[in-house]
Amino acid sequence: MDTRKEIMRREVKAAHAPDMARMADRHKQAEVEADRQRQMRAAEREQAEQKTERLISQAEKLYKSMQRDRSRDRGFDHGR
Repeated sequence: MDTRKEIMRREVKAAHAPDMARMADRHKQAEVEADRQRQMRAAEREQAEQKTERLISQAEKLYKSMQRDRSRDRGFDHGR
């Protein structure tokens, strides 16, 4: 036999079930959106890191090229 408290609890739960379902759905959608944004930021960060590495590599190659050119000049500093 159900107590009055249990009956009231079931009635309240049934009355609010649609609201709870909508709230759960909004929560799930928010989690999906947060995951999507995290993935986008991670991709952007990866692209920025790759670009930075590429620029560093280009700068290193340029520096080495300049060093080779200087050594070929045998110390001549072009008026510096």
